[in-house]
Parts: sequence; C-alpha cells; structure tokens
Amino acid sequence: MAPVQNFAATIDVYTVRLTSANSNRDGTGTIVDIFTVGSIASPNSANGINVFRVSAKATGALSTGSVSQIVLYLWNPGSSSYDARAEFSLTQSGSPSTTVPTGEGAIVFAAPTNGIPGLGVENNWKLAASATVVPSGGAIVLTVECALY
Repeated sequence: MAPVQNFAATIDVYTVRLTSANSNRDGTGTIVDIFTVGSIASPNSANGINVFRVSAKATGALSTGSVSQIVLYLWNPGSSSYDARAEFSLTQSGSPSTTVPTGEGAIVFAAPTNGIPGLGVENNWKLAASATVVPSGGAIVLTVECALY
C-alpha cells in the first residue's frame, strides 16, 4: 500500500456580507476585507494560509437573469494596494420562490501551494472581496474555507 501524505492543517471558515455593488476590478471602490493573516481573530499563521473554496449566496433576489461577478483581492502591505486575484459568477436563474433558489456560486482553488491546494495568502496580507451586483435591500454572503500552513 502506498503511503498517503498527511498535511497538518487547521481548517477555518470565515463569512462576510457584501452589501454594496462595485463595478471596478482595479482595486478601487467598495471592497470588503475578509481577514488579515496573522492578526487577532483572523487566521493566525506566521507562514500564511491557503484558501481552498469560496462560495457566495444572495440573501435576496437579483434581477432575473442577472449575473454578479465576485472578485477576490489580495492586499499587499508592501504596496498598500488591492490586486484582483480571482473571479467567479453568482447567477440568478429566475425569481426566487419555494422551488427557485436565490443566486449562488462558488470557486474552488485546485493548484497546489506549499503542498496544500489553494490560493496562498501570506502573513500580514489581506483577503478581500467585492461584488458587481447585490440584491436590492439584501446582500451577498461569502463563505471562505481555508487552511493554515
């Protein structure tokens, strides 16, 4: 039997609400910080973390046929700027009802970083997000799953 690699990792889950739309993808406009690696009440790892899945769910109806692009940013403390690193779609297929859900979407990072699949975020860097469209009177809730390394 071949040995199975075992990674010592602590799994963390973070949520954030996006309540304002931002059509910019250049690191300006309304961007919400999800966490800063190494800060109190955030992933506390001197080496950084790997984000392996981000999912999004609208709390209210988007316009039928609407698509909201969720943009994930990394903030580099050396350059003091937000840089777009990944993007995925949240779609609304019809008017929400008991049989039609509100808009949802997800991105899974599969490229290995430090032996663990994920989007690597270094110590003292921030992971942040924005959405191009949000529900009127509602929000888009992001759930971020990550592992310390």
